[in-house]
Formats: sequence, structure tokens, C-alpha cells
Amino acid sequence: MLQFEKHIMQYLENSGVGTIAAASGWGIFESQLPTTPNTCIVVTENGGKPILTLGEIQGNFFQFNIIIRGNAGITGQTAALVKANEIYDLLKFNLMITVGSDVYHNIRAISNVMDGGQDKNNRPMFAMNFMGLYSN
Repeated sequence: MLQFEKHIMQYLENSGVGTIAAASGWGIFESQLPTTPNTCIVVTENGGKPILTLGEIQGNFFQFNIIIRGNAGITGQTAALVKANEIYDLLKFNLMITVGSDVYHNIRAISNVMDGGQDKNNRPMFAMNFMGLYSN
């Protein structure tokens, strides 16, 4: 079973974007938006194909999306957009991420940062989609 959601979360934490499961600040979570903290980053699997060959690299194709939620209000919206762009710039053309013995090649943005509106508590949300190739 691939653990790429956890590996992408670890990469984001190692890059200083946020902290996995943090109760405050920019918490990084897997699959679902938590009730708290307001400011959070969620990494979600978005499907893929079993085998793909890219040049001399053969591995599993994967897709994932990232959702960023901020505090309510214009200041929170601005901070969430800044964080979304930070993550987008970090991942949009990343040639290789290594976590342990697992290697993720050619991560590419397949969308721009998209405005996701607000949740029921008026917290702004932004999202973006990526794809890549996994091998170990």
C-alpha cells in the first residue's frame, strides 16, 4: 500500500510549510478537514494508474490535491492564499522528492491555486491538484 499522502505531508513539514497534526498554526492533515485548527493544510489522494513508464523510470502514477483553509476575514483569506501559493511554488515542478526509500518523480501541478469559497464558519479555502510518479 502506497503511503504517498503521508510522504507528501512529511515533505511539506520538512520544508517548513506546517506541522503534521498541529493543534495551532498551520497543521497538516490527511484526507479530511479537521474541525480545528482554523488554519490547516489537507493532503488527499485523488486517484491514479497502476503502472506508468516515464523515460527510464517505471512506477505508479498518482494524483493528489491539497486544500488550504484559513481564519475567517480578509486577513485570514490573504494568509491562506499566501500559504497556498507557497505550497504551489514548492511542488509545481518538483523533479524528485525522497522520503526514506521511496522516491516521487516529476511532481507537476495540474491546476492553478483555485478559490474554494468558504466553509460554513466563513473560513476561506483554496485548493490545487498535482500528479507524479512513485518508485522505490
